[in-house]
Amino acid sequence: MLVLCLGAIAARPVRRGPGPYRVLHLGFEDPRRPGAGGGSVRTHEVNRRLVARGVEVTVVCAPWPGATATVLDGVHYVPLPAHPGPLARSRFASQLAYFAAIVASLGRLVRRHAPDVIVEDFAAPFSSVCVPHLTRRPVVGLVQWLAAADKAREYHLPFHRVERLGLASHTTLVAVSDDLGAELTRRNPVARVEVVPNGADPAAFTHRTTPRGDHLLYLGRLETSSKGLDLLLRAYARAAPTSPPTCTSRATGRTRTSPGYWPKSLASPPASTGWAG
Repeated sequence: MLVLCLGAIAARPVRRGPGPYRVLHLGFEDPRRPGAGGGSVRTHEVNRRLVARGVEVTVVCAPWPGATATVLDGVHYVPLPAHPGPLARSRFASQLAYFAAIVASLGRLVRRHAPDVIVEDFAAPFSSVCVPHLTRRPVVGLVQWLAAADKAREYHLPFHRVERLGLASHTTLVAVSDDLGAELTRRNPVARVEVVPNGADPAAFTHRTTPRGDHLLYLGRLETSSKGLDLLLRAYARAAPTSPPTCTSRATGRTRTSPGYWPKSLASPPASTGWAG
């Protein structure tokens, strides 16, 4: 509560100065960070295209060991907090430090960068920190993640309550899928919700002739609500009796990497399923 109060006090309106259209993107993840996910890739691909059109974009992200302020393809990346100390070594701790710093420092960021719009990227563990309540600048919520309830169960902390307040604070939201857009409308009926699916590089559609392998490999966190791993496992369980490939999972993050994770709705994993840890 104290941090929220400090953030509200710090967020004062600033008169727009001359210059290009400016975007302050609270993007939470630097694409250079080891283990960075697809969200940071999407953020960078969109922002570098905005820069090419003359927009000035600054992305604020959580710190990581060796992180420094940098410019990548014209996009400015600023780690926050700038000097996190040992917190940077833990992804979870650095995320919490990032959100706390956003709340406490948003007013300073607005005065320094004078943005025309602020983009709040929803991120774990509690999606949003009520940025629209902390500034008079226009704010757009960019939502690819809305699973604070899962994190609340995982860490036994009330992240879902913060998410509920944060989501209610927004009046303009962008979702990356129709299903997510419908869920946002259900939870916040007064908000304007636009659905803009993620894109793919044209190179992804280039046909390549490669030998057929004998493995189906999954790389990522062992989660169902955000990753849909249960759907993959069910599909593989149906195909396994007639398919030779082996299904191997390589997990990342704070997950359980054992056959005990296999969905309860399935009797047992096929013998060809492996867990790389």
